Amino acid sequence: MNGNYDLTFVGALLTITPATGAPLDISNYSDVYDGMSHSITVNNLITGDTAYYRLNAEDEWSTTLPTFTDVTDEVTVYVKVTNPNYEDRTGIGTVKITPKAVTVTANSDSFVYDGTEKTVSGYTVTGLLAGHELHDVGATRTEKNVGDYEVPVTGTPRVMDGSEDNLNLITKESGTLTITAAQIPVTIKPNTQIFTYDGTEKTVEGYTVTGLLEGHVLSGVSAGRTEKNVGTYLIDVVGEPKVTDGGVDVTENYTFTKGQGKLLIEEATVVVRGKSGTFTYDGTEKTVEGYEVTGLVEGHVLSGVSASRTEKNVGEYLVEVTGTAIIMDGSEDVTRNYIVKRLSGQLTIEPAQIPMTVKANSGIFTYDGTEKTVSGYDVTGLLDGHRLEGLNASRTEKNVGDYEVEVTGEPKVWDGDVDVTGNYDIDLVSGTLTIEKRNASVTPNDKSKVYGDEDPDLDGVLEGFIATDGVTARYTRVTGEDVGEYDITATLSPAGTRGNNITYNTGKLSIGKVAITVTAITKSKTYGDADPELTYTVTSGELVGDDEFTGALDREDGENVGTYEITQGTLVLERELRSDVRRRQTLHREGKTSRPTTSRSPTEILIRS
Repeated sequence: MNGNYDLTFVGALLTITPATGAPLDISNYSDVYDGMSHSITVNNLITGDTAYYRLNAEDEWSTTLPTFTDVTDEVTVYVKVTNPNYEDRTGIGTVKITPKAVTVTANSDSFVYDGTEKTVSGYTVTGLLAGHELHDVGATRTEKNVGDYEVPVTGTPRVMDGSEDNLNLITKESGTLTITAAQIPVTIKPNTQIFTYDGTEKTVEGYTVTGLLEGHVLSGVSAGRTEKNVGTYLIDVVGEPKVTDGGVDVTENYTFTKGQGKLLIEEATVVVRGKSGTFTYDGTEKTVEGYEVTGLVEGHVLSGVSASRTEKNVGEYLVEVTGTAIIMDGSEDVTRNYIVKRLSGQLTIEPAQIPMTVKANSGIFTYDGTEKTVSGYDVTGLLDGHRLEGLNASRTEKNVGDYEVEVTGEPKVWDGDVDVTGNYDIDLVSGTLTIEKRNASVTPNDKSKVYGDEDPDLDGVLEGFIATDGVTARYTRVTGEDVGEYDITATLSPAGTRGNNITYNTGKLSIGKVAITVTAITKSKTYGDADPELTYTVTSGELVGDDEFTGALDREDGENVGTYEITQGTLVLERELRSDVRRRQTLHREGKTSRPTTSRSPTEILIRS
């Protein structure tokens, strides 16, 4: 700032007036109904512009752009655009929606005639928007005969979008029901029948039709033939076929094939069967002859054949029919009308099942330590002239026992050089080889001794044993040393005695008494004195071992002067039982009046006074 000045500023106004904007560029809308909302478009709006719309000059302006969906005539849309920097701009646009073209086309179809009614129904719709439906229309046509028939679309069509009826330009187009001639193949075939010759005439007539539609009737043709003799005869269809459906001639829908039938007269089958016979084998020849005829027409006669067979052995043999068959009907040869079937009969010779027993020989022997043999067999039931081979029966044994003698091998029965085994029911029976025990005995010899002596040697006699047995005997006796008889028995060895039936006898060992003489010693006393002790002495014999006297002598009663006999009294011999000591002892002593004993002595006592 220059200090040389005093500056005063007086302000003024700058006025900016609204500019004149470019004319509005408005695009009109005109198109076919498509179910969408449409309107005008203002193409040159700028920043700050506000667009206003109305449909009539009297309406208020609105910033909401009016839109149109359904078909409508041309509508004018008024536009005003305001902007603070521009003068208001105005313009108009138009909207027009024309109906959419929809085509309803009835369905078409083509059929080949088959005599039944044909129907075409339904339609197709083109141009319909998604979600829209066509209502109140139909299309159907039913016909039966050959021809081209219009299938019209009927009704007043409406297109609905939900419950709203939309205006559309709807075109109806008819369809076509076409029924063309079918050319249905029909086969007319004369009947075929097969007969068996029986000498009478045979007739086939009539025909079968295949391919003819139900309800249709064929007329104008026939077929038939009559013959008698064997052969194959063709049958043709004659006449011109015509087909009607009720009263309508529908022949044009058919093509015809005429077949041929056949009348066949086949040969009659005559069975000439050789006779059969069943025999049971008995070694003689058996014969079956003759035949049986079945299937021959009554009055016809068969000749020229025969049947016979002769056999002897078991088997099944064909009885064949031989020769050339000739069949006559009176004087006429009608053989050609027959098939002559020859069946063989059968000559059966069954196995006789002749019971035959082959029994092995049996033999009984007494054991002697050597081998014994039974061999051979006996045959019962074999027919004369037949021979049996292939069997053997033999058994060799040594020891005592019963042994089966089996018939072994495979039996064969021959009639000459022919195997006729099958005619026999062969029972193979075993024999028995019996080796009995040899009777033998052992007998101990009787022995004796005197009480107190040693036992004599025990021995005996073996009878019936053979040297190879090597039998020995050990002899024992019943234990005891008192006077009496004791059994002597024998035990044999070795075990080879199994081949003998042994009798064990017993012997006796007799033990006799020892004779002892006891002599009383003479005594005396004075009258009135007591008796002296009565004593004795052994004057003959001797006691054995620990044997001793017990008891006391006694005397004859009496006390007066005189002589009294001294008696044995209670004096006896007693011995101690001792089994472990056997000895001989000589005693000479005076007896005692008493001694406890446990056994009475087997010694015989002789008392002498």
